[in-house]
Amino acid sequence: MSNLVAASERRPVFMIVWAIILFVSSFFMPYVIVFLIHNSFFQTRDQWLFEAPGSGYVTFMIGMILIPIVMILHVIIQSKHNLKFMRWISLAVIALSIPFFLLGATHYYYIDNAGLHYNELKTFNKTDTYDWGSLKEVKQVYEERKDDSSVFLDHYEFITADGKHITIPYKANLRNVEAYILEKLNENNVKVTNNYPEN
Repeated sequence: MSNLVAASERRPVFMIVWAIILFVSSFFMPYVIVFLIHNSFFQTRDQWLFEAPGSGYVTFMIGMILIPIVMILHVIIQSKHNLKFMRWISLAVIALSIPFFLLGATHYYYIDNAGLHYNELKTFNKTDTYDWGSLKEVKQVYEERKDDSSVFLDHYEFITADGKHITIPYKANLRNVEAYILEKLNENNVKVTNNYPEN
């Protein structure tokens, strides 16, 4: 009997400890988990560029943060009221994190020889494909640095025929395949514009 009492007394402590660990890890583990999911299931050698927008990681992070919050609330409520079905209520609320995991992990875009492929955050594993000829316009967007007022290429904005705007940051992975992309756009007579300031 004493063992059961001791175990029941330790359980809230274990839950709080695990909740703290999960809460702290939720700020960096989404980057690791989402990367592994993408690398295992969605990336292929045929892709020129594969990128996961930051909003996907944030969504996955929200799902992870929800779990320790529910765990802590569970301990607090049980310590005061000892509700009979609190465990099932907590599990049901924790299950709400699953959509955040699924949507966050399947939010990405990639470019290959066929065109631009985009999986929106609001859809689960539904990839829209835009072949090069279906793009209405591509904008090279320049920004000005605040410290020295120099101008730099910040991102590419792909505008589809249905009016969707897909922004891709101008980082090393895009820079490495930029020539191939511009060649495809030129072959398909897609208008490429920029806002580079004229002297």
